[in-house]
Amino acid sequence: MASIPGPAGRLVSARIGLVYGGVPQGQYAMMRKLTRLMPFLPMIGLDRQVQPIDLDEVCAGLLALATRPELTEPVYVLAGPPMRFGAW
Repeated sequence: MASIPGPAGRLVSARIGLVYGGVPQGQYAMMRKLTRLMPFLPMIGLDRQVQPIDLDEVCAGLLALATRPELTEPVYVLAGPPMRFGAW
């Protein structure tokens, strides 16, 4: 964790969901590549819950955490609503 300037050098942590958007990397890049290669995706764990969030939303959330001293919880979740991995 990093200290953020503000009252008493408060500490906050952001737990970030499955990020998409921006430069394709990681799982996001793999999913984009696979969907271009074939009309279906061979997948397991379709009922697993994920919380996808766009990169721009992650940046806005981190900026809010860094600039709003009234946000005092030790941990914040930056993620979209839960959905089945197969639906994503």
